[in-house]
Amino acid sequence: MMQALFIVTLQLAAKPDLAAVYRSARSYDKATFRFQPPGGEALRRTRALLAHLVGALRPGAPPEALVAEARAAGFVLGLAQDAAGEVWVLHEPDGQRAGTGAFVLRPGGTRLVIEAPHTFYDEGTGEIALALFARLHAGVLFFNTVHRYAPPDGDQHPADVAHAEGTCFAAAHQGLLDAAPSSSIVQVHGFGGRQPLDAAVKAVVSDGTPSPGQPAVRLRAALAKRWGAGTVKLYGVDAEVLGATTNVQGKAARRVGAPFLHIEMNAETRRALGRDVGPLGDALGEALGEALGDLRRPHR
Repeated sequence: MMQALFIVTLQLAAKPDLAAVYRSARSYDKATFRFQPPGGEALRRTRALLAHLVGALRPGAPPEALVAEARAAGFVLGLAQDAAGEVWVLHEPDGQRAGTGAFVLRPGGTRLVIEAPHTFYDEGTGEIALALFARLHAGVLFFNTVHRYAPPDGDQHPADVAHAEGTCFAAAHQGLLDAAPSSSIVQVHGFGGRQPLDAAVKAVVSDGTPSPGQPAVRLRAALAKRWGAGTVKLYGVDAEVLGATTNVQGKAARRVGAPFLHIEMNAETRRALGRDVGPLGDALGEALGEALGDLRRPHR
């Protein structure tokens, strides 16, 4: 009995903390790194792999067949844990960096997907995404692993996973939607002082269209209730910037009818949410809970 308990304890202790995996997956030599857009075969494998992961998701270690499929696609698939429990993590092997992104799936999680595609440029958004992922018991978390303007950068910004079509991040997102088209997608972003917005504006909410639907309207209202009148703008209503109209993941979500929410926050707000993500987490729960009756139904 004691031996079995000891083995279980060792297994639990062996799972890395998701925050540590996040830091490791984003660590690379920025002075020497050059981004090489993936080829068609890599995109195809990544898309298929994410769909297979969603379809097979369950508690415990990923099946060996999926571990092998991930390895063939250039990834490592393993276990980690956060405050809400055990997760599967798909990331590049240690010591290798191509900028594919990292993808986390929670067995038994809700049909909520949290994405942070600009964790370097939009400082603090990765930590916010990690906290939302645990607080809301979300089923999926995506984050980028190299800077959006990683060299060689050109007019199309090939490493910008929120706007470049040919990235593994975009392929993984499409694979997720292939398997779970009813997912709700939430992306967290940040804006700086150059935007034509009043100093009182903490956030701009959009759904990627100039005529926002009810989830975006409800989220704006839920945040304004917490932060005060005039602190939250809604693209297409009282904001003409930061609308995410060219966002690759937003376009993919709209093609299958999946809700997509894009939240831009100023630096002060991001720092505050880094200390306590509660206001944003509660507002998202309020907005999406009313909009989607089956949000709490897991992927598997």
